[in-house]
Amino acid sequence: MEEPGKTLHFGRKDFLKALLGGAATGALYLMGAEGRNHLLAPINELNKDWELAQSYDPQSFLQERKRQLAQVHLGCSFSPEQMEYIKLPRKPKENVEFMKNALGMQDVRLSFRSNRILGPNNAFDFQYYDAYIQEFMQQGFRICWNVDGFKVSRYPEHHFSKYLLQDVSLPPPNTIVQLNNPLAQQVLAYNQLLYEALEQRYGIKSRVKRGDTLQGINEPFTPAGVEKLVASPEFLAENIKALHAFFPDAHIVINSPGVPASTFGSTTIQEVNGFIEQMYKQDPSSRGTLIAGFDWYGLTPSSQKPPFATRPLDMNAVLQLTEGSHIIEEQIERAKRGGFSIQGTEIQWETWGNYTSPGNSLPEFMFALIRSLKLCDTSKPTLLNLWGVEQHMKQSINPSKEHLAMREMIQHINQH
Repeated sequence: MEEPGKTLHFGRKDFLKALLGGAATGALYLMGAEGRNHLLAPINELNKDWELAQSYDPQSFLQERKRQLAQVHLGCSFSPEQMEYIKLPRKPKENVEFMKNALGMQDVRLSFRSNRILGPNNAFDFQYYDAYIQEFMQQGFRICWNVDGFKVSRYPEHHFSKYLLQDVSLPPPNTIVQLNNPLAQQVLAYNQLLYEALEQRYGIKSRVKRGDTLQGINEPFTPAGVEKLVASPEFLAENIKALHAFFPDAHIVINSPGVPASTFGSTTIQEVNGFIEQMYKQDPSSRGTLIAGFDWYGLTPSSQKPPFATRPLDMNAVLQLTEGSHIIEEQIERAKRGGFSIQGTEIQWETWGNYTSPGNSLPEFMFALIRSLKLCDTSKPTLLNLWGVEQHMKQSINPSKEHLAMREMIQHINQH
């Protein structure tokens, strides 16, 4: 593999072959120069942004983008399970202090897996997460509570407790789970009990008045993980209504990885935006309470094949290529008109397993910020939750100069 930080180039022909297939690629060369240039504009932009990221040093990046970053906050999507996976000792007080003091973070997203917290007879035990929650609360973090029995963040996505499933059977993989499905009904019943248990333990109703947010089903329209189950719009709507009924003052995040269903078997952020617009139409009183989240990844395990084995590839390039170059700006305008905000729910900063890219280099970190900020209205307070803080803490045991520089950049951005 190429070393992180070396010059990488996105070849148009290779990109199109991988994305569209050989026949479609051949057709492009029959459509004329003007048509090709229009369609390939996102790839040119991607190359330009990657070259730009490599041209910066931390100081020039922060200075040139000072105005754009003025209202940006960098938080993290944190997982105690990931700490175990990468064999990093659980030290809640030390870990949270690192996020706050070394990185200047004030925002964290935390997911509750039913197979960690649900016991027999609907008894909840939050011991696995409790020490971290207490530290986040004591040190003044705003928490996004990802609380749902159907799907929360991190592989394998559906973290079903055996107690949740004792009276129902899982549908086949890739099923769109309808509201009347026994699994959906079981999940909604479980969620009510979970809300009550969390409120009793942590007083979330009062915390949402001070900036905490909630998230129900993670990436609801996206088949991912092992079971690859998808929530129907009706199931998701009932999920959101239940959250609002129990936490009436809460802002609720609905997220998407953003790539087109026709291309990578996933969903687009347009579908989430359309869902929010429909929810507001059905219940005008909910206007302003929903947040469209996007998950930005430059490299995923599924893209570990040529020509992308060592190259950052992000969703806004794919969206623009398949939907039109206007699509990113359109989403921001759509949010303004629709009365909802956009945030980065997961912004890949570090890597999976033994992969060396993206992450572990300054150019790739700056590339992630350049690309993901294009999806946001930075004239308003904007939150980007970085994915990979656990790996960064592990790197910090013996940090490289680049990791120290990234740390200083994050701290600088968060100093407002």
